[in-house]
Amino acid sequence: MPETVRVKETNTDMPKAGSDNKMSWSENPTGKGSIDEPPSKKPRNEVRKDSSQGLNMYSYADIVAVTVGKEKVKYGIHKQILVSKCPFFDKCLGAGMKEAQENAVALPDDDPKAFDVVVRWMYTGRLNGFGTPGFLLLNAYILADKYCIPDLQNAIADVFRAGVFISLGHASWAWGRLPEGSPLRQLFLDQMHYWIASYPDRYRRGSIGTVDASAAALEEIFKGNAGLTTALLWKIIDHSRNSGSCIPTSPASGVSCLYHVHEDGRKCK
Repeated sequence: MPETVRVKETNTDMPKAGSDNKMSWSENPTGKGSIDEPPSKKPRNEVRKDSSQGLNMYSYADIVAVTVGKEKVKYGIHKQILVSKCPFFDKCLGAGMKEAQENAVALPDDDPKAFDVVVRWMYTGRLNGFGTPGFLLLNAYILADKYCIPDLQNAIADVFRAGVFISLGHASWAWGRLPEGSPLRQLFLDQMHYWIASYPDRYRRGSIGTVDASAAALEEIFKGNAGLTTALLWKIIDHSRNSGSCIPTSPASGVSCLYHVHEDGRKCK
């Protein structure tokens, strides 16, 4: 009997529209790296040639049907792309597997819009970071974690570190869905620490510079996310005790390797 490949279960349901977790300009103190820019048009999938052999590296006969989400959005993706970029596809499209026999893979629990980001990266090796909403990049990161694609995780982490901001509500949402020890968890924690320490009046009720949306989002974290609240508290205490300074260095000016996934424990070169 053909085997079926399983992956770890991941809850990728995004916060509902109109909830306290919606993204807001007010939670980005600099106004830079907007997450509200419209997504760019999808790039065309090109059949590339192997110049060393003069043959098509990816033929149209090598297309795998991938069905994604409850909407059953269909993708036609070159098998060589899938198996070379993702261990999950490499295994499930291997000899003797049901998916290999049918040349089709179903991903009913995944978000098609986030999968778009994954496919674009698989083909081009690039992310349209500042043209893609932050919550889509976040959901794509969760897919990359689910299917063990560390290079994509690191590319997305670099975009977030460079200045694509997500709201405090989405950072809280991600905290509950990323595994303990996740580098992206650490990045969001460090970013929260930096912005709250640098612009405290934005988050404090009764201050002249209070931004209601920012204050409300922080209060919601305190009420509903004990893990993130505790981590933030100890981050503030440890930094103050070890450095003697209240304001930490911005993650954007730090070392990207700190927020990368490292296979087999190997650090970035």
